[in-house]
Amino acid sequence: MIEYLVISTIALATFYILYVLLLQREKIFLFNRFYLLVAIIFSLSLPLIEIPISSDLPIDPMSSQISFESIVLPGEIEDDLLLRQDSEASANSEAFYKYLFWSIYLIGFSVLSFRFCRSLLLLFRLKATGYKIRKGNYSLVVCKRSITPFTFFNQLYVGENTLESGLDQDLINHEEVHITHRHSLDILFIELLLIIFWFQPLIYLFRKKVELNHEYTADSLVTAKASDLKGYLNKILDMQGGTLNLSLASSFSYLSIKNRIAMMTKTKTTTSGLKIKYLVVALTSVFLLTAFSLKEEPVIELPSTNSYEKTIIIDAGHGGKDPGIASGFGVEEKEVALEIAKLIKGNLDKNTSHTVILTRANDQFLTPKERVELTRTADLFISIHMEQSSFPDSHHIVYTDLGEHWHKSERLAQLTAYQFSRTSKKGVLAHQYGNYILNNAACPAVLIDLEYPTNSDDATYINSKEGRRELAEKIARAIELAAY
Repeated sequence: MIEYLVISTIALATFYILYVLLLQREKIFLFNRFYLLVAIIFSLSLPLIEIPISSDLPIDPMSSQISFESIVLPGEIEDDLLLRQDSEASANSEAFYKYLFWSIYLIGFSVLSFRFCRSLLLLFRLKATGYKIRKGNYSLVVCKRSITPFTFFNQLYVGENTLESGLDQDLINHEEVHITHRHSLDILFIELLLIIFWFQPLIYLFRKKVELNHEYTADSLVTAKASDLKGYLNKILDMQGGTLNLSLASSFSYLSIKNRIAMMTKTKTTTSGLKIKYLVVALTSVFLLTAFSLKEEPVIELPSTNSYEKTIIIDAGHGGKDPGIASGFGVEEKEVALEIAKLIKGNLDKNTSHTVILTRANDQFLTPKERVELTRTADLFISIHMEQSSFPDSHHIVYTDLGEHWHKSERLAQLTAYQFSRTSKKGVLAHQYGNYILNNAACPAVLIDLEYPTNSDDATYINSKEGRRELAEKIARAIELAAY
């Protein structure tokens, strides 16, 4: 979330500054309209865009380019009460701040939603209490109260007092521009965005620029036909007061009178000057896309699998009378471990020629000694568990740096952490010296502690087919790389 806000804010600020410095004084109203709207959409979408690129050279996940967080776990993870208590306290604190964040967000969301609905309701009331006169491609809505004329889609709202004194043709032409150019769509779009992103001040600034560009457009087309420019300017100065507070309306407004007058009397910039500005905008867009969306995918060349067939043991932790840990969200460790172990085996069977063996294929209880015995004929041993992490949003990859196989165990652990680094939850290396299986395994071995769900979102993920499939694919890829 923080990364999304930072990237989108940088992009919005960049495009806003570009507009103020290069474009807002130019008489390219159609381009500016397109620019402002696309800049908002692009900026809010940029953090979600990922463009994978392959590096020119293979990258070793164990190289100095990649760093891993590491911790030391005291004794058996399953019996470490202190770690569990710290994790629970951390989870409770995280849940409180998450609740506080969403409470504040919903308050702002509700206020802006109320404002939006209020504007719609006021429009409906004006329409219901007045009467309509059909005028070609739009309807003239005559309201009983005194208002400054404004448009909403193909409806022009005026007060009875304005109709009685006579509708000015320049005013009609001005409002017809708003109707024919569908300016209400722009305003409606930004209003809906403001409801969702009410906390983003830059969108409010963009809204003002969009509205002002609408006025520039209408002024430009009206003055192109008007014989008396001075008279039109005087009408702009006279049209103030009596305006309704309608965020959805496009009106003959008093908005930035000085800027509008300056724009009407300004000469156009040469084509060559505009081309340079267009180029700056294009290069800036490419730069932002390159800086925030290109994700390097390392190329790892593997030898032929036929010469490197291995026996890999996938251990689904707990089972039978030993359920492991269970949460209040319907997540049971032994069931999750077994399901993910089966998915890992399926991935490896499909993509490699290794022999993959499950320690259990059903709800069966195995002692630690029985699990260790299976490692005597194996080349790699991976045990799947769940545990509350001492790091937020992370999985523990546990190994011991004792014994003759510790280098390969560390490599397998690092490869797994590297794969998890591409998901929403990172991998944290954990050293442990009191784990019976890790200490006595006859081959390189790691214990993967997937993060125990402490909220409904995490529980939904770990219970979903997509979530389990993603975890299994990452672990299988690490095993595939470690087997060579």
